[in-house]
Amino acid sequence: MRVAPLLSAMAAISLFAAPVVAAADEEPKPTQASGGEEKKAKPKKICKQVANTGFRTAARKCKTKEEWDAEEAQAVTDMDIRAKGNY
Repeated sequence: MRVAPLLSAMAAISLFAAPVVAAADEEPKPTQASGGEEKKAKPKKICKQVANTGFRTAARKCKTKEEWDAEEAQAVTDMDIRAKGNY
């Protein structure tokens, strides 16, 4: 059984095929319009360590400020509902 030549051939093929597949996956980039179109800035993410139930280590969550505020508001609403006993 000749495994070494087969593995060599497979490795050579993968080296030549990888750049072709990667080039085919790339989307053409649109050219920038001359009308002064600006890129939108991505909102800054804030990362926090949160308790990870069932694990000894903490998990890390990254969200925008608006997402953290919305989550906190939802938590307060949930606590109010449970305090009233209407859940």
